[in-house]
Amino acid sequence: MKNDSYQNQTEDSFYNGETAFLEEINLRDYFRVVMHRKWVIMAIFSITVLLVTLYTFKQKPVFQAVTTIRIYKDAPKVLSFEDVVNTGGGLADFYKTECEVLQSRTLAKRVINRLRLDLHPEFIAKLKTKESDADKPVSVEKLVTIFLNMINIELVRNSQLVKLKAETGSPGLCVSIVDTLADEYIKKNLEDKVLTTTGATGEIGKQLKEIKKRIEDSEKELYKYARQNDIVAMDASQNIFMKELITISEELTKAEAVRIAKEVRFLAVQNSDDLSSLPGITDNVLINELKLEYTKLQAKYAGELDRVKEDYPLVQRMKAEKDFIEQQINSEQGWVAKAIKAEYQEAVGKERGLRQRLEELKRENNELEGKSIGYKVLKREVDANTLLYEGLLQRMKEAAVSSEIKTTNIQVVDKAVLPTTPIKPKKKLNVLLSMIVGLTLGTGIAFFLEYLDNTIKSADDVEKHLKSTVLGVLEKVAVDKDEVQNFDLISHELPMSTFAEAVRNVRTGIMLSSTDNPKKIILVTSTTPGEGKTFVAGNLAIVIAKTGKKTLIVDCDFRKPRVHKAFNIETMPGLSNHFVGEGDLDLIIKPTAIPNLSVITCGLIPPNPSEMLGSHSMEQFCMEVRERFDTVIFDTPPSLAVTDTVILSNIVDGIIYVIKSGVVAKEAAKRSLSQFAGKKGEVLGVVMNSVDVAKGGYYQYGYQYGYQYGYGYGEDTGKKKGLIERMKGKIKLKNV
Repeated sequence: MKNDSYQNQTEDSFYNGETAFLEEINLRDYFRVVMHRKWVIMAIFSITVLLVTLYTFKQKPVFQAVTTIRIYKDAPKVLSFEDVVNTGGGLADFYKTECEVLQSRTLAKRVINRLRLDLHPEFIAKLKTKESDADKPVSVEKLVTIFLNMINIELVRNSQLVKLKAETGSPGLCVSIVDTLADEYIKKNLEDKVLTTTGATGEIGKQLKEIKKRIEDSEKELYKYARQNDIVAMDASQNIFMKELITISEELTKAEAVRIAKEVRFLAVQNSDDLSSLPGITDNVLINELKLEYTKLQAKYAGELDRVKEDYPLVQRMKAEKDFIEQQINSEQGWVAKAIKAEYQEAVGKERGLRQRLEELKRENNELEGKSIGYKVLKREVDANTLLYEGLLQRMKEAAVSSEIKTTNIQVVDKAVLPTTPIKPKKKLNVLLSMIVGLTLGTGIAFFLEYLDNTIKSADDVEKHLKSTVLGVLEKVAVDKDEVQNFDLISHELPMSTFAEAVRNVRTGIMLSSTDNPKKIILVTSTTPGEGKTFVAGNLAIVIAKTGKKTLIVDCDFRKPRVHKAFNIETMPGLSNHFVGEGDLDLIIKPTAIPNLSVITCGLIPPNPSEMLGSHSMEQFCMEVRERFDTVIFDTPPSLAVTDTVILSNIVDGIIYVIKSGVVAKEAAKRSLSQFAGKKGEVLGVVMNSVDVAKGGYYQYGYQYGYQYGYGYGEDTGKKKGLIERMKGKIKLKNV
């Protein structure tokens, strides 16, 4: 039967290059890594804590003293903000500048000189660290650097407070340093103010002389300009002109309106044939009275004509009166028309005169404005110089008063208190931090080593990376010397042990993997030597034999045979002897002390193992043992080292692959397993060997179950041995 199942499992992973499936990382994986690398973690943890503890307790105690001062931001007393160039900056810049002043080398030298720190033992010890420096003179700059390293200036957030801190090995010295630093800072502030005020007074005096001369020169220029342009009082002259200009302008507007109204009447008289209906005539009282009298006389005249003839004297007299009245009306209308014309001509003349006067005033005003521009420029210069002179004179007086008043904007809020407890080293904190750092560093290195470790360590690794079935997990065995006589046959000597139960689990896994087609001939191999394949094959043969099945274990490792040592029997004659005709099958089959279990040893080591195992004789041998035994187990060489195992995989029914935990690289195991793809022998699964449960090498469920189940058989043979007794008799026998 071809090994199609394993070929299908590995086809995508090994050949197609598709992305491997991702499995969720859980706490069990982390716990396994920690347990596996616990000695690394403990070593790094212990070294870190030990080094930090030694360093901490070797350090000299350091004391800290704190003096708190308050700094007010006062405005300059010499010149106002408006009179000086804008220096910029706000509160943040001000306090930052003051903090820098407190840490200046100039202030540090003042404190050093005042306290004579060049003679203090602590400073001398730091200056003269070498014997060769003992005779050298004290360096002031180095002393200042040491001093600045001892102090710390801290600005209290959102306040005017500044904390001066000093850290030294002497409590009294650090108190003296911060108190003296605050005192010298206040003195320096006062000295700077006095120097600033004195210097400003002299500078202001120079400026006053210059400005006074400028005032005199500008006044002379103004007077000269006024005389040349006949300017007596520029503002008064301009006011008179403006008043007259406004008056004439208003009168001109009125005259223009009157002229327009009279012009309308005049044009109406000029263009009309009948003057009786024109405005100014219709409302004339005399003309209206004459018209009324003419109308009455006309009525009488018409009445008399009806009664008498036209030549009648009364009629003639009435006609004469009527003509006279009509003549008077026409004469009066003529006079009214002449009056309208005269009024119009008078309005035109008045308007013309006002307009001429307005133009004259405008010309005179423009001339005055031209003269006033130069006058105002000179006047402004005089006023500006005068104002600046008066301001500087006032500042000079204030500066003189300020130089005599010694005030400061710095106040000591709290003086330093003599410290009784050192701030360094913080022993408890350092040890605690070293424990945290050591544990973190150790864990990190453990995970890094785990990342670099590319070996198969657990059943999870087999399923994840090899995509193969796990038949069972055999933990690392540690037994007392007097408990077993032959460690290789531990399943026989300790049948109730945890290990024996784990081997039985492997047997059950084999049976369940081939219920329909039982595997009679099973090949046991590994990737590299030393993984315990012979150990696993022997103990597996023991547990199968104890089920009543006739079992045969054959040593097919013609290079480094070991089955004869495990069962303590003679190696001759063996399988190779049978192949060369030196013994029949019955002669090489050797019984053991274990019921139903027989052994065929290797025999004489041949020069051509691969050819012998692939010969027709080997096939004939398989057919014979298949008929005689229920189960046959071949112990073969490592599959990655030689080709013997691959040759045998074509004539066996199943393959059991043994992997020692933490020994075989993943890629090596993959390559080794891939050799069986397409072979007759089916890869039944993988047996994980020598798994260190104490290091988390095997999933917890399997360990607990196997331990409890195996431990439940039989009776307690006696009390558990004491620790010293067990340590004397214990030997670490590992399944190799």
